[in-house]
Amino acid sequence: MPGDLHLNDLEIKGFRCINSLRITPLRRVTLLVGENGVGKTTVLDALRIYARHGSLGAFNELLENRDEYTSHLDTYGNKRDEIDWSALFYGRNLAKTSSVVIGERNSQNCLYVSQEKMDEEEIMRINNHPKYGPLPTDAVRVQSKFQDHVVSLPLVFSKSDPTLRYIVPEHNTDTLRQALIGSNRPIPDISCQSIGPNLISNVMIESLWDNVVLTEDESKCVEALNLLYPVDVTGVAVRRGRPHRSSYKLAEFDKEPDIRVKMSDMKDPVSLKSLGDGAKRFFGTALVLANSKNGFLLIDEAENGLHYTVQKRFWLMVLHAARENNVQVVATTHGRDAVVAFAQAAVECDDIGASLIRLQKEEEGFICTVRYSRENLEFVAQDDIEVR
Repeated sequence: MPGDLHLNDLEIKGFRCINSLRITPLRRVTLLVGENGVGKTTVLDALRIYARHGSLGAFNELLENRDEYTSHLDTYGNKRDEIDWSALFYGRNLAKTSSVVIGERNSQNCLYVSQEKMDEEEIMRINNHPKYGPLPTDAVRVQSKFQDHVVSLPLVFSKSDPTLRYIVPEHNTDTLRQALIGSNRPIPDISCQSIGPNLISNVMIESLWDNVVLTEDESKCVEALNLLYPVDVTGVAVRRGRPHRSSYKLAEFDKEPDIRVKMSDMKDPVSLKSLGDGAKRFFGTALVLANSKNGFLLIDEAENGLHYTVQKRFWLMVLHAARENNVQVVATTHGRDAVVAFAQAAVECDDIGASLIRLQKEEEGFICTVRYSRENLEFVAQDDIEVR
C-alpha cells in the first residue's frame, strides 16, 4: 500500500468497550461490519482521538457527545456532576486498566493514555494554588502522550482508593500547566472529518461549502448529485439568514442556512431537502471528502438514506475521491446491501485499495477480526453472501 496512509494497521487497547483489537490492514477505504455493541463506533471514536493526538478538547468532545457524566468530589470535598473521565478506560476501572493505546503497532506514532503517580512537588504546587487542593499524597494523574507531546487530563484519583476521584478544573492556568504538563510541543492535528449516522446538517454543509466554493472541488461536489438523478444538477448555493414571513414579524430570519439546488429542467432553484435523504447523503459525503484532504474521513452507518440501487455508485464515488484527495476512509455499516455494493465497487477499483473487515467479540472485551480477501469480495459481489 502507498506510504501516504496515516495508518497501515490499527491497534486499540484499553479504550472504552475495547480491551484489545488489531485491524490489519487498514487500506485506502476500510468498511467495518459486526453485531451491535461489538465496537465499530468505538473504532471511529479512537481514530478521532488519534487524529488530534490526544488533545484535551478531543477527549472532552467525545465524552460530552456520549453523555458520559458522573458525580465527583471536587477539591473542596463537594459532590458535583462532571465528565466521567474513567469512561475512557476499558471497564471504567481505574485501578485495573493502566493505559490506553491507539495507533499503528510497533510504531512511534502511537497515542498512549496512562496513569502517572504525582510526585510531592506536583502535589504541593497544586495544593498551594488558592483554587485547588488538598490532594491525597498517593494522587495519580491521567495523561495522554503522543511522541514527546504530553497533555494531562483533569482527572486525579487516589491510588489506594480509585473511587475517590478529583476533577481539577481550569487546569490550563500557568501554575497548573507547570505542575501537570511535562512537554507541550505543538503537533499539528491530522485532518479528520466525520459524517453519519444522521444526515449532515445545513449548518455543517454551509461550513464545508465555504471551503470548496470557487475551487475545482465545487463542481465535483455538485456532480455527486448527478449520480442520483437523470436530470442535470447545474449548481448549488447557500443562502444565509433565510427570510420568511411570520404572523408576528414580517422579516424574521431563520438561523439555519438554506441550501438551494439548480436543476436543468426547472426554472427556479429547489431546496436540497426536497430532493430527499439520498441527495443529502451523496452531497454531504462529497463535501466531507473534499474537506478531508490528506486526512481521515469517518462514516458511521454508511447506508443511511440510500436505496440499494445507488449504493454501488456511492462507494465508487468514495473510492475515487479518497484516492484523488489522499483521504483514508473508515466506515461502518449494518446493511447487507451496503456490504454487497461495497464489495462490487472494491473489486471494480482493486487498484485503489479497499478492505472489508468483520469484528467479532471474544471474552473480556477482546475483539478479533475477519478480513475478506479480494477473492472473498468477488464471491460477496457475485453471490450476495452474508458476511455481517
